[in-house]
Amino acid sequence: MQIPAYQQLRASIPATIKSPAAVPLAASSIKASTLRAPFGIERNRFMLMGTAPAIARTISKARPSANQAQILLSRIGTKPRNGGKRSREAPMTAVMVAFVPERQVGSGMLVCPRSGCIRASSQGTPPTMLKLAGRTAIVTGGAHGLGAVYAIALASEGAVVVVADIDDGEGTVKRIQGVGGEAISIRTDVSEETQVQSLVEKVVQRYGRIDILVNNAALYASLPVVKFLDIDVDIWDRVMAVNVRGPFLMVKYVAPVMIKNRSGKIINIASGTAYKGAPTGMSHYITSKGAVVALTRALSRELGEHGICVNTLAPGLILSDSILKNREHVEMARKQVLASRAIKRNGLPSDVVGALLFLSSADSAFMTGQTIAVDGGSINT
Repeated sequence: MQIPAYQQLRASIPATIKSPAAVPLAASSIKASTLRAPFGIERNRFMLMGTAPAIARTISKARPSANQAQILLSRIGTKPRNGGKRSREAPMTAVMVAFVPERQVGSGMLVCPRSGCIRASSQGTPPTMLKLAGRTAIVTGGAHGLGAVYAIALASEGAVVVVADIDDGEGTVKRIQGVGGEAISIRTDVSEETQVQSLVEKVVQRYGRIDILVNNAALYASLPVVKFLDIDVDIWDRVMAVNVRGPFLMVKYVAPVMIKNRSGKIINIASGTAYKGAPTGMSHYITSKGAVVALTRALSRELGEHGICVNTLAPGLILSDSILKNREHVEMARKQVLASRAIKRNGLPSDVVGALLFLSSADSAFMTGQTIAVDGGSINT
């Protein structure tokens, strides 16, 4: 239940102020303790203690910088002065304050980019949770299929999404913008180092950070179903270039940005076939996805000390629009796949969204080097 002091505080602070940047809060008018970044990675969050009017004055007088910001006020408490004895003085109030990049979510919503928490405006709009507000995500292969689903899902939780695809990603961008999200498309062949380097430089120049990387780009749906002995060497090399070298290059250039921020989420998209093979063939694809799982495990060990989580999402056969364009894949695999599942139905794009958002958010902050299979129980990882 909100206490009167908190209600007074909320009413005292304007809905939008300038970002404080390097505001010396410790030297403010608040007479009690001021702790900056109590959780280490929460660089724009502060614990303030004082009377409600004093806190309100301090926040309202924050020195402006070039970037607009909004305020989030979260968990608060009060304590009487003089060791609990009655006093005419106003009670002390403890509040968590976050100065965040300006972003309206619905009507009157104020969002914290780190915790994902929000508070309603004075109009009393019901709160909504946006786990990824204020974060920047790159989704490779985001123009079609599951990549587009991943991009839209991240945007729906407040992330700014960069669609990186060898094809035109404007269709995905328009779908995101159509529901009020922010996204851009940058054409990129993830197997080409210079293009990957350019992609990362453009994203950092525009947004200043990269918080989430979804390594989704891969050759599969466009490949013909083929047995191992019939795989052409050039096709094998091309599959490895996109499906293995691509994630390697993306992490090579994104990781330094995340290391600088001491946080990040890397989600490598693999496949359940890496654990069981496939009687239909496709050994080049299956081998590449086994390499992705191994890459995840190796990277998790190297990047964990920098606060970066690296995990694998391994969907089963999901009936995305890309897969449905190649009926050969669907018809040859569906019967055997359904027979192997504990949940005997087709996998749909919506089935993978929850796992992706979990791996992209703070909900999985103590999880790295792991594989989540979303396949109706076909395999056990």
